[in-house]
Amino acid sequence: MLALVGFIEDELNEKNKLGYNFEHLEGNINIYGQHHVMCIEDVNKSEVNIRHFDGLVIYLVGQIFKHKNKTICLDEFFELVRQSVNSDINSLLKSIDGYYSLVIFDTTNEECYFITDRLGISPLYLSEINGGLSAWATSIKSLDDIVVESNVVDIEALRSFVDISHYLSDKTIYKNIKRLDPATILHIDKSGKVLSRLRYWTWADIQPIKFTFEQAVDRLYILFLQAVESRLDSTKKYCLTLSGGLDSRALLGAISHLKKYDITCLTFGIPNSPDVKIAEQASQIVGVKHKVINIDKSNWINGRQKGVISTGGMKSLFHMHVLNSLAEIESISKYVINGYLGDLVLGGGYLKKGFHGFRSSETIAYDKFSHYADQIDFDEDYFKHPSSDPIFIYNRGVRFTSMGSDLVNDRLVNIKPFVDNELLEFVYGLDDSYRVNGKLYHSMLVKYFPELFLTLPWQATGKCIVYKDKDSVINEFYTIIRPKLVKLISESSLNEIVRNVHSIIKNNKTFVDYGSWISEPDFKQNIDLLLSDDSCTVNLLGSKVVKKYVREAFEEQKIEALGCLLSVESYLKAVNKSV
Repeated sequence: MLALVGFIEDELNEKNKLGYNFEHLEGNINIYGQHHVMCIEDVNKSEVNIRHFDGLVIYLVGQIFKHKNKTICLDEFFELVRQSVNSDINSLLKSIDGYYSLVIFDTTNEECYFITDRLGISPLYLSEINGGLSAWATSIKSLDDIVVESNVVDIEALRSFVDISHYLSDKTIYKNIKRLDPATILHIDKSGKVLSRLRYWTWADIQPIKFTFEQAVDRLYILFLQAVESRLDSTKKYCLTLSGGLDSRALLGAISHLKKYDITCLTFGIPNSPDVKIAEQASQIVGVKHKVINIDKSNWINGRQKGVISTGGMKSLFHMHVLNSLAEIESISKYVINGYLGDLVLGGGYLKKGFHGFRSSETIAYDKFSHYADQIDFDEDYFKHPSSDPIFIYNRGVRFTSMGSDLVNDRLVNIKPFVDNELLEFVYGLDDSYRVNGKLYHSMLVKYFPELFLTLPWQATGKCIVYKDKDSVINEFYTIIRPKLVKLISESSLNEIVRNVHSIIKNNKTFVDYGSWISEPDFKQNIDLLLSDDSCTVNLLGSKVVKKYVREAFEEQKIEALGCLLSVESYLKAVNKSV
């Protein structure tokens, strides 16, 4: 497991009241002054970069692509950080494009800086005890390794995870451990006291721009190609995770237009599912290699315990598809291109229109997250923007979707062109009316990649995408009307009938079938452990609650909560957490 982990300790040779234990950690252990300890686990396998300067040590986890929209190498980046750390680091970070966690030790003054990327994609977790910072790491498991006695499960945050499949805001499985906010610089002294905490960038920094719709379509294509090109190297081989959706296919189109990258497309799932069929056809059209990674009842669970540990029990067991294919991916390349956030940021997937214009982020959040939306600070300056999207880019895109990359960050490098700074600044400088129902995105795809989108269907609808207002009935049905119908049916007496019919036909519609696979005899022991007397989740949430979720999974095919419960149970057992 890749992990950058550190803590403050006065007496390094004995366990003190905070319960630190670092002797078992693998990797490089460095002590700065009498207080700061920094360790990198599995340093030889990781993407951790370190630079030593006079009076400074800088650790970088993640990837840096551009400075002021120009490609930059790591040595240039570290030199810029060195020059600006004691002067104007805010301006520097505002102009950096990448997803990263940065830890800077000022060894002269025995102070430390913790920095997150614009969107907070790369995780950095902080353990706070008695009002001060005591430990930090890029994984929850590393903090469980060293802060033995102080981690207490946050019951309300745990409930939100089980009910909506992810955590919100800065919440984690533990009360005393928080995720550092996006675009943040946290400065502490040698005792862990916070000297300052500030945002170097907010969504309000994006200025509105004026383009006609057709101009916007053309500009989007140019910026999309540039985003892909800035993240790839023609001397390397790449894997592209290709599904029946739009985002990975858009990336395939961009790569084919650039004509200089060696890629192999991989598709996970049940043979003959729509995802597999569409991906095979798209690969043939472009003329690239394509491999299908079969996921079935005999192998779906393989490797997922490792994923549970990597994500600190904060990712559902049912959302770890990539773990089945790690060996095959690595045999091709450790560099994986994926369509992270494409539909949300370009497709307007979270935009909702009401009778009086677009609905507010707060209204949408309560619809999606129910009362757990109380955990979100809707007045936070960072999120202020005419669009409702920023709230969901972080609370859904980062806290849920990006965890799929955290699963494998010790073995694979995930490349995410859709979150390119220049691309996002353009898209969110436009009025949301351009993006609603995928209008702008679909127009760009059909105009510039017709070979991939005019004849191949979108897996979500079974139809080819359309982009003119007069032809938007299909898209409107799937993005606006269908969710409302689903909600109405789920609250009516028809719910059980509809679910039974859906369970019969779904094998031909999805690339996995967890609803059936959990009923296999070999999986029964996992359910038995979940319901046992010494079950962590039963002790935390109550037997009645856990049994309800298990019953719903088997009788009504509502499996999401079960996947989350299984991850929590497995993780807490793995770290010997008594609750």
